[in-house]
Amino acid sequence: MLALNSLDKSNRLAGFSGNQALGALRVAGTVDVVSVVYVWTLRGSGTLRVESGARFYYVNTSGWTGTVTGSGLFQQVPVVVGGLEIEAGNSVKLSWPSGAGLTFDVDWAENLMSINGFISITNVLGSGTNDTWTDIGGLGRPHPGVATQRFYRLKVWP
Repeated sequence: MLALNSLDKSNRLAGFSGNQALGALRVAGTVDVVSVVYVWTLRGSGTLRVESGARFYYVNTSGWTGTVTGSGLFQQVPVVVGGLEIEAGNSVKLSWPSGAGLTFDVDWAENLMSINGFISITNVLGSGTNDTWTDIGGLGRPHPGVATQRFYRLKVWP
């Protein structure tokens, strides 16, 4: 699956900016990377040729058995929460860079030593730019304004 009209007839990936990202890229044959590209999941068995000066960033390569050639940068990057804000009424808003069509699992814990560990709160379908979720309490967890501490974890599923 390709998004953002970034693949032309010569199999050249280009044209990404900001937090735009492909949800998943399946490589068959040879694909030339000619600029900055962000990919959540790389799959397939083809060749990814990263040209000099180009940069290819990815989150995971499960399901990919291909090869990388060229002198450009091929680098794994972690999924991180890009922002945490305390809003009016002491709700907590999380934000992160997203991948279109991916599912993000938001988990929480009262403390890191809990035998229950992290508990899933919700799933957010990725938009492809930035996604947000606001914790207002509920589903067995108190409102953040009355909690003494709270920990969040974000997981991504292709």
